[in-house]
Amino acid sequence: MERPWGLSGPEFLDLYWIALAVTLGFAIFVRVRLRGARGVVPAGVLGLFDIAYLTGGPRRVAETSVAGLIAAGTLAPARNGAVRIAGSAGSAGSAVASHPVDKAVLADATRYKHRTLTLLITSVSGHDATLDVGRRLSSMDYLVAQDVVKSRLRVGVVPMALLFVVGVVRWVNGLSIGAPVGWLTLQLVLTGVLVALLVKVAPSTLTASGREAVAKARAGGVTGGSGATGSVNAAELVALDGFNAHPDVSLRAAARTAPLPRSGVRAGSRRRAASGGAYAGGTYSATGGGCGSSASTCSSSSSSSGSSCGGGGGGCGGGGGGS
Repeated sequence: MERPWGLSGPEFLDLYWIALAVTLGFAIFVRVRLRGARGVVPAGVLGLFDIAYLTGGPRRVAETSVAGLIAAGTLAPARNGAVRIAGSAGSAGSAVASHPVDKAVLADATRYKHRTLTLLITSVSGHDATLDVGRRLSSMDYLVAQDVVKSRLRVGVVPMALLFVVGVVRWVNGLSIGAPVGWLTLQLVLTGVLVALLVKVAPSTLTASGREAVAKARAGGVTGGSGATGSVNAAELVALDGFNAHPDVSLRAAARTAPLPRSGVRAGSRRRAASGGAYAGGTYSATGGGCGSSASTCSSSSSSSGSSCGGGGGGCGGGGGGS
């Protein structure tokens, strides 16, 4: 039996398992190091939007702003899971929208008479004002910058990727000499899955300082302003745990419910129109009433018009036979 590279099949498989365990440990070590302490805690007080970003990323910031603006009376809930600008968008909007995220929320809501809550939150989540919160936290060492995270995670999986290449070469060699490669195939699939998982970047990677700030906030130490929303309870709850923690049940449901597609509404209207009536001979008539009125006309008509009534009756009969 051939021994490529001086190793039998079982010997290579054993070495591969050992190398895979070592490279996995190295990748995990690199990932954990990203969450380690990074110097002294900077001066300054974190605001509610900062806490929201640390707990849930950009979307949580948008949710917190919406909750605060509703609590302040600047946004008002409307029907079907929508919100609208309360009162005039002039003096009311300028009185509360001092924070850029609040301004982004009001600017988006102002463009629509009624803005669906889910669409409003999704739109503001990608706004520059919302993303700037994360950039500020990265500069203050509460978050690890996304480009740094991606770079270090790729470095962490380099040994595993090299092991995968070696395994592929061995697998090709095994096929060429007719050796069994079933277990090696399983190892290669597992290695590929691990590489894909280990390079996946989380929405936000907190440092030790960031985790400590979140712990203090959850312990009741939420300080700083939430922009100018003037929130007392609702926005703080949303900042820590998302819109599912909002005290208003209807708003919680609206934030979870996706908007209905307009095409479905139009299709339903067309189906109702099709079932509610028929169009024939340039005249619209409700189904079911046409034949009845035709019958009464036939009964009251003179005998001289019997042939025409018979034709009408035949028409109704044909319609009934079709149903």
